[in-house]
Amino acid sequence: MKSHGSAVAAVLLAGCSTGSLPPAPAEPAIGSLDAAAPRASATLEARYDAVGWAGAAAPGGGDTGVFVTHPSLPAGSFVELTLLESGRTTVFKVARQGAVAPGYLLTLSPVAAQALGVGTQAVPMRVRQVLPALHEQAAAEGGSLARMDAPQVLLAALRKRLPPAPVGDGATAPAASASEEQAPPPAGARPIQTVALPPTTVSPLPPAPVTHVPTPAAPVAPRRTGGWVVQVAALSNLGRAEALAHALGGFTDRAGTLVRVRTGPYSSVAGAEQGRAKAAARGYGDAKVLRND
Repeated sequence: MKSHGSAVAAVLLAGCSTGSLPPAPAEPAIGSLDAAAPRASATLEARYDAVGWAGAAAPGGGDTGVFVTHPSLPAGSFVELTLLESGRTTVFKVARQGAVAPGYLLTLSPVAAQALGVGTQAVPMRVRQVLPALHEQAAAEGGSLARMDAPQVLLAALRKRLPPAPVGDGATAPAASASEEQAPPPAGARPIQTVALPPTTVSPLPPAPVTHVPTPAAPVAPRRTGGWVVQVAALSNLGRAEALAHALGGFTDRAGTLVRVRTGPYSSVAGAEQGRAKAAARGYGDAKVLRND
């Protein structure tokens, strides 16, 4: 038995000296592990983000809703529109997927164009696909989901990406055809002689007197102090801030270059929380309760 064990040991030692041991299993490469691991970003499609021109549909077509028509985004999705001239940013719902005029990104419904304060001409804007929160989608469908105005630094960068404005019907006059060119005079016709007339001297009229009418200063509303307030938004456009404050039954308060839209004041924190809940129901989920110092 001892001699049999020695023979087995000798065979194992011989195998070690000749390097005949089975190779170790190969470890997977780091790249293959990364490729096999699930990634959240791989499941998310790239969001639509383009700079171009938008047009408005002609009124009278029976469209009374606030929506946009886009050639590729599905109906029911949402887009954030930033006007490159003012920086005003609003979220709208894509109600239709359909063709738009050549050179345009989308078409605004007549009511949507009125909500943005634009006419029927081409409007430069940034169109970005977004997914608002559930409590904000109702406000987006009504055209009242406003975002903070885009800063001038961002607007300057976006304007550099703006393509040339689309040319509509009748924007350029067609060239005259060969048949419309002036025909040569008939044979034997006498040429018309031109006579140079001396220049006439016209005495200029005296300038009309300019009357400066002083503009009365607008009354300044007293600042509301004390208690608690709900800050709904902070906008750079005074007109938009006052319109929003009027719609919410609040007031405006300037802080540097921004105009704060607030509601209140409230005598208690509980009352202010109720005011914040009303603002959130209107689509302003970022509203917060502050002490009215």
